[in-house]
Amino acid sequence: MWNAGVGVAVGAGVGVALGAALGNMPLWLAIGAGAGVVAGAIGAMWSQRGKPPRDR
Repeated sequence: MWNAGVGVAVGAGVGVALGAALGNMPLWLAIGAGAGVVAGAIGAMWSQRGKPPRDR
């Protein structure tokens, strides 16, 4: 269920909330989306651990 798209969405949402609270929306949106990409990639790797590779 957790993938990079979900990570970006959650990170961007947190970034928007922080940006609204701290007064610098673009900076915190970028930081939140970047952190979401990293969290989503790590989550996707963890969810694929131990599964056989998919055929293409």
